Amino acid sequence: MCGTNCALIPGPLQLCTRLPAGKTAIPCAALGYNSGMDKRSNVTVERGAEQAPGMPLAARMRPRTLDEILGQDHLLSPGRALRRAIEADRVPSLILWGPPGSGKTTLARVIAHMTDAFFAPVSAVSAGVADLRRIVREAEERRDHERRHTIRFIDELHRFNKSQQDAILPYVE
Repeated sequence: MCGTNCALIPGPLQLCTRLPAGKTAIPCAALGYNSGMDKRSNVTVERGAEQAPGMPLAARMRPRTLDEILGQDHLLSPGRALRRAIEADRVPSLILWGPPGSGKTTLARVIAHMTDAFFAPVSAVSAGVADLRRIVREAEERRDHERRHTIRFIDELHRFNKSQQDAILPYVE
C-alpha cells in the first residue's frame, strides 16, 4: 500500500496511481474504444518482433500478467484475495475505480487473459441497451458453444442512464 486512498474497502475497488519507491512506470494508458478493440483484445500477442507494427505503443507495453502490473500489491500479491480468485478462475463482478491511466482496463485485460475469457469492452458513452443485450447474448452463446466465459468491461459506467442500468443489472447481480 502506498499510503494514499488505495486500501481495499467494501464496495468500489480503488486502484493506486503511485508506484512504490524504486519502481519505474510502464506506459499502460487505456486505449480509447473503437470498433477494432474487440479484435485487439482477444488476440494473444507476445512481446517482440512478431508484434503488429501498427499497434500503439501503449498496447505493446501494456502488462500481460499480474506480475507485470506495478502497484496494488495489497490486492495482487501472491496469496491475496483478488489474485487467488483470478488464479482459481472464480472472479466475481467487480467495479474498478480510479483516475484515467491508473490501470483499470489493463487489469481487466490481464484477468481475461489469465482466465482464458473473451474480453468484451464497451463504452457506456456510446453503447445503447441493444448493444448491451447483444453482448450478453453473445456471451451466453460463447459459454454454451465454446465453454468459454466472457468478461464484460464497461468503461465510463457512471454515464449509464436508467434504462441501460436496468438492462445490465440482472447480469451483474
